[in-house]
This record gives sequence, structure tokens and C-alpha cells, in this order.
Amino acid sequence: MPLTLGDLVKQEDLGLKLVAGTSASLRRSVAGAHAIEIANPTRWLDKHWVLLTTGIRLRGDAAAQRALVAEAAEKSLTAIGFGIEVIFRSVPAALLDEAERRSFPLFTIAPETPFREIIGFVDRSLASDDFRVLRRRVTIESSLAEAMASENPEEALVRRLGSLVEASVVLYSLDGRVATSVGAAPREARRRSPRRPSLPTPIPPPRARSPSRSRARATSAPIAAGSSVSIG
Repeated sequence: MPLTLGDLVKQEDLGLKLVAGTSASLRRSVAGAHAIEIANPTRWLDKHWVLLTTGIRLRGDAAAQRALVAEAAEKSLTAIGFGIEVIFRSVPAALLDEAERRSFPLFTIAPETPFREIIGFVDRSLASDDFRVLRRRVTIESSLAEAMASENPEEALVRRLGSLVEASVVLYSLDGRVATSVGAAPREARRRSPRRPSLPTPIPPPRARSPSRSRARATSAPIAAGSSVSIG
């Protein structure tokens, strides 16, 4: 199972936030990640790679900001990761505008996240699918457990689950009504109550059989000492 941009962005401990692109962008495959701050950075990257930058050479140059996005799109890079609060307090306006115009994936990187953590996660994930699945499972379980500890656990759990699976999630009460949901509940599901499972009809225990009556009759008679008895 290939590593996707969605897998990368959803790692909560990395502090990444998608600010440009569409939901389809999250399905883009990731072949690697590298930090580059020089001109024409795609010379050093192949398609499906993620470019990480703080924008040190983009300060006060809107044309260079737009050119970076155009170059990344033409090279078929997967996304640009922009470290904020290092050189720029937020993503430069021209860079963000160009990414939105092209629907090119752009995500921010929290200042406390070293680029090496992102690169390391990508490398480990590509080296071991099992490791990535395990880490994803731990992240999901921690997120859902945290939701259960909130003031409104049912609502928080449904909201978290909807975010994780990127779909509508509906929680029904026992009478079939929607208790809480993220997204729309199917109409046909709202019109009828869920059937409660029918219990199997108990099977009566087998009746005890009465001893069968023998057709033979037994008789007894005193036998004198020394007499013989024949059975026939």
C-alpha cells in the first residue's frame, strides 16, 4: 500500500496542515521528501516527491513565489511543505494564491517540527508498510480514546471518526433515530428503525422415555432343594 499525502498530513505529531489543494490531493502518492532552499529546486527531485522549504529565497519576491509552485506542478511533485514562523510568519500571499489557483497541494509545517522528522517519517514509511500501519493505528486509537474522555463523548467520537475516514458517520439510537452525525444520514435509514435481532426459538428438552413394558411375563414358584430348573 503506497504512502499518500493524506497519510503524511494526518500524522498529528508532525503538526502539518493542508492549506491548498483538494480532497483528491490527499490520495497523491509520496515517493520521498527533501528540504531545498536553492533556485530551481526540482532539479534535485523526482516526481511524487515532497518539497520542504522555509522560503528563505522568496522574501519580497512574489514572482519567485509563484514560480516555485509552477515549477513543482510541472515536475509532478506531490506537494510543497512550507515551514512557518521561521522566515515568514505565514505562507506568503503569492505562493498561497498560485497554489490555490492550480489546486496544487500546499501544507504548513509547525515551527516546532524539524524537517528531519518529516523526512524520517517518509523514509520509515516507505521502508516498512507495517510500521506505517502500526503508527497509523496507534494514532487513530489515541484520537478515539481522547474523544471518549470529552464532555460529550458520543458527538466527539463521531466527529473524530468522520474526520479519520473522510466520510459521513451516523450514530443511531435504539429506536432508529439519529443520535448524532457528521454528514447526512441516508434517508432510507431514517425512515425505518433498525430491526432488533430475533432470538432463536428455544428447543424444549427431550422428554424422558418411560421404561418399555416387556411382553414377557415372569412367574415365581418355590423350588425344592435338590430340584433342577430348566429355562425354555
